[in-house]
Amino acid sequence: MCQCHCGDSSSATLAAFTMILNTLTRMEEALTTQSEAFDALAAKNDATLAAVQDLTADFIAFRDAMAAERENLTPAGQAAFDAASAKADAAAAALATLDTEVGDADGSDTPPPPPPVEEPPAEPTP
Repeated sequence: MCQCHCGDSSSATLAAFTMILNTLTRMEEALTTQSEAFDALAAKNDATLAAVQDLTADFIAFRDAMAAERENLTPAGQAAFDAASAKADAAAAALATLDTEVGDADGSDTPPPPPPVEEPPAEPTP
């Protein structure tokens, strides 16, 4: 038992420690949630990069197929064109969706305001 002049402070100390522990627990949960959100965003970015790389490889293969069949588009050439066009549309839609989800985080979608126009100083009148 405490022998100081403040009486029984052990329950007050326990309550204070409990309050601190609860606060730290909430902070840890919030940081964990934020970390999970950043991990999810990183996974989306990785998936987008993979899709762009796949689309690039498909487009190069398509371009090479079209160059080989420049004069007459065969059914195989038309199929390659249709497949590449569908992938390009899907990639554009996926990138547009990601851009909408992210928003204008870097300000690149909003052009900077034009600089103020400075008027020449008025000439003094005699």
